[in-house]
Amino acid sequence: LWTIQGRISSGVVMSFLVAWGFLFDPISRINALSQTFTRGIVSAKRIFAILDTPDETHLTDGLRPAAMKGHVHFEDVSFAYSDEAPAVSNLTLEARPGETIALVGATGAGKSTALNLLTRFYEPTSGRILIDGSPLSELSKEWLRDNTGYVTQDNFLFNTTLRENLLLAKKDATDDELWKALELANAAEFVRRSPQGLDTVAGERGSRFSGGEKQRLSIARALLKNPPLLLLDEATSALDNRTERLVQEALENLRSDRTCFVIAHRLSTVQKAHRICVLDGGRLIEQGTHGELIAANGAYARLCEATLTVPGKNPQD
Repeated sequence: LWTIQGRISSGVVMSFLVAWGFLFDPISRINALSQTFTRGIVSAKRIFAILDTPDETHLTDGLRPAAMKGHVHFEDVSFAYSDEAPAVSNLTLEARPGETIALVGATGAGKSTALNLLTRFYEPTSGRILIDGSPLSELSKEWLRDNTGYVTQDNFLFNTTLRENLLLAKKDATDDELWKALELANAAEFVRRSPQGLDTVAGERGSRFSGGEKQRLSIARALLKNPPLLLLDEATSALDNRTERLVQEALENLRSDRTCFVIAHRLSTVQKAHRICVLDGGRLIEQGTHGELIAANGAYARLCEATLTVPGKNPQD
């Protein structure tokens, strides 16, 4: 009204601007606080969802055989997440002691789910899994996991020393045993270069080390554990050629004289397996050696053409 009538003074304008300056910062703070509060509610829901998850009880219940030989048998196993389509459907597969079995297939084929069933992170909807002739459901989860090594693409290191991270696999291991495992995993060199060697703190989620170094540390941890059953889930994905070669050498040391299941897309990882099993939609559609499956010119051969480099077709393989 004052502006329309031409009666506003410079003092009023200055008073308004000063008052607005005093109000602007609190209003901005309230807005920022509202956004922070909203994000906090979302985070709190996730935290409480974890806290409300029932504890895994009865880990020690069940059979505890004297030793695991590593004879694994999937008998018509099926599994589905909630009401979704089966992630694994009527899977029948056998791995004899000392064999390396490669699981290949497109994303969502059921490869990782099969390994999660083998470690009893999930229970089959139907069918059963046997280890050394004993139903998996009757074995102690603690015993099963004590005898199983699991190396994944995203390996977790706690924000503590390398020594303590490795000792998670074997609490009473000596320094000589730690260094031997690191040597076999091609990890000893960069550990020696670290500021405090084995006493170097890994950082949050292992942030002080590269992806390839964390994978080799994880392999060293598995070597230290020396499990009769080994599961490798995309253990060499997203690595440069030199790092992959070092990890592959470490995996060769790790796979010897034990039953091993390997999930991989890279030909260099799967072609040396005793048997390659091709999964599609949770079903086993083909199995054999690399040479046999290439000669059969079926699903595996097509998968190689699409995602791998087949020897003889590319000189850079």
